[in-house]
Amino acid sequence: MSALALILALQSGVADAGTLTRAWVSSAGADSGACGPIATPCRTLNGALANVASGAEIDVKDPGAYGPGPIVINHAVSIVNDGVGAAGVQATSGDIITINAGASDIVTIRGLDIDGLGGANTGITVNSGGTITVASCVIRRVTGVGLYYQPTNQPITMLVSNTTIADNSNIGLLVQPVNGTNNLPVVMDRLTVNNNSSGIVVGYSHSTLSNSVISNNVTGVSTENAGSLWLAKNVIAGNTTGVANFGGPISSYGDNYFDSNGADTSGAVSSISTR
Repeated sequence: MSALALILALQSGVADAGTLTRAWVSSAGADSGACGPIATPCRTLNGALANVASGAEIDVKDPGAYGPGPIVINHAVSIVNDGVGAAGVQATSGDIITINAGASDIVTIRGLDIDGLGGANTGITVNSGGTITVASCVIRRVTGVGLYYQPTNQPITMLVSNTTIADNSNIGLLVQPVNGTNNLPVVMDRLTVNNNSSGIVVGYSHSTLSNSVISNNVTGVSTENAGSLWLAKNVIAGNTTGVANFGGPISSYGDNYFDSNGADTSGAVSSISTR
């Protein structure tokens, strides 16, 4: 990739695939057409994305800020912070990370601190892909939706685990396929969803939520538009309404804990037995 092409890619937040199968980012790195090897890491995630091939892994070498957004992911890639410390991506407007991957692409985002600083619209937006995993992340302080799952033209397998979604002005996690026909489940496990207007909203999808803490939201968990949700081993506490059925079935395995909500439930919530 030429220097001019790299500059244009970084400015737009859209990077064409390069040739590296593994790349590193570092707070001491520098973006260039040759950055990415562990000895010469890139400075930003956009710099690394410009130089990696589809299916590559981008590793965080040390703590740092690896934005700014927007970051647009157009192909299979794993972005991994495996416990080196805080790896931040910030933006003050627009969508911080957008996934526009191919129908068979696997995209993993692990260990990022995604911060909208009270100005960005969304933290992660999923428009297309094959299998998407968001794990061990923090998504906070956006004005719209923290994690927005809105595939437009194909089913996506989606897992969100061990992630905190907090302090967002509107919705923490929104499942709302655009075409209204995506029935693949979104699996949500070990989430902390705190201090959003609506914590989790599920529409047009069969989803599961387990082992999570949903607290201090106006509405903790809700369904709409024929979305359905199964609840297991969650703590739902301190919300104005804990669980609300606004237009889709909600089933509880009977092992969820409700405490200090204004109302624990609104609308029908059915109980089902464990097997």
